[in-house]
Amino acid sequence: TTGGSELSVVGLAGPNMQASCLTANEVIRAVVRNTGAGIISFSTTNLVLRGTVTTPGGSVINLTPITKNTGTLAPNTSDTLSFTTTVDIVGQGKYALEIRMDSLAGQVRTDDTLR
Repeated sequence: TTGGSELSVVGLAGPNMQASCLTANEVIRAVVRNTGAGIISFSTTNLVLRGTVTTPGGSVINLTPITKNTGTLAPNTSDTLSFTTTVDIVGQGKYALEIRMDSLAGQVRTDDTLR
């Protein structure tokens, strides 16, 4: 990490929960962004994303963590990371999603979790 980098979890790239054709094998994709002024090198500042999905019935699905330990992320750029665990979102109701980031580049803790 160089020159005041800040890594944030900024959004969900998928699945589109408004879509009418959700499946039993949806892939959860999270977007992280370097909101700081310096380049983030993942070889020296690893990123780990952890996630859970709570179904309408209250079951909690733990997503397999993502570890990013190669490459860089320039200031004001984003990267989309996909969890390998798929989720059955066929049933109707409210699904709660939480994605948490662990990284030394995430110095501001208020933007390390997406709900």
